[in-house]
Amino acid sequence: MDEQIRGKCDRRREIELKKGRKVEPVDCLDFEHYWFILTAKKNWEEVFVKYFKGSIISCTNQARDVNSLV
Repeated sequence: MDEQIRGKCDRRREIELKKGRKVEPVDCLDFEHYWFILTAKKNWEEVFVKYFKGSIISCTNQARDVNSLV
């Protein structure tokens, strides 16, 4: 995972822990973070391409565009 995204997740996790909620860093991801994780060249080639091929990029781009409107 990208260090910047990991840092954001860790900070959000700390906030949740202070509130008494037990969460993992992955629970603190935003939808936008998933796009970066899925499309990172190393992640894509080593993990995701065998499952999604090209279809997920189109879907996540559309969903990201809709999410930015909200």
